[in-house]
Amino acid sequence: MKEKFLHSCMWLLLCFILPVIAQVNVLQQKISINFRNEGITRCFSLLQAKGGVTFFYNPAYIKMLDKKFTADLNNKTVAEVITFLLKDTGLEYEAVDGRKVVIRKIVIKAPVIVPHKRTISGLVTDAAKNSPVARAEIMAQSSVSVVTADESGRFSIDVKDTTDVLVVYYVGNATKMVKAGSMPVITIQLKQDSKTLGAVQVDARRRSNTEAMLLNDRKNSAMISDGISA
Repeated sequence: MKEKFLHSCMWLLLCFILPVIAQVNVLQQKISINFRNEGITRCFSLLQAKGGVTFFYNPAYIKMLDKKFTADLNNKTVAEVITFLLKDTGLEYEAVDGRKVVIRKIVIKAPVIVPHKRTISGLVTDAAKNSPVARAEIMAQSSVSVVTADESGRFSIDVKDTTDVLVVYYVGNATKMVKAGSMPVITIQLKQDSKTLGAVQVDARRRSNTEAMLLNDRKNSAMISDGISA
């Protein structure tokens, strides 16, 4: 029984494990190979026969190469031979499943340019009075981020670059659009908008009149209540 178990284990080892190990290490096995004024396609064929690998490539890439190879490569790994053949050709390889070698063009990836943000500071003032405008809202168009000026009219905001545009808004004033520019500190002057200001004043008068009417109603109600009590 024990001998049968050992026999089964050996059979599994020979049929499954050893082939996998051989497949994984095929590019690392050492060979000796000679090239005599051979084109790269012929070199691939010789290496396939000698090293046990299979090449996959686009023939159009290979036709562009008129390079000839003459070399005696002794005791070199299959991977080293492939690297030798592809040197200065604009091609690279990738090993798949240990035995398959895919040849492809080297693709140079363009560097990813990350937009460089910078922070600018500013002061919002009233154009007529030259006084700070507190609580004005400033938006950067590139990011649609909004900040609010402090009580002294000062603010800081991130912009994409010099072409970014700041949109400045404050109730009763005309909305202003200003380019961020290259200066680290900018001053933005707001002018009163007569239409907006007039609407605000009308609304304020309406509220004032409404409050006065309510106060009179309360006084009249109190007088009537006092008269009834008397």
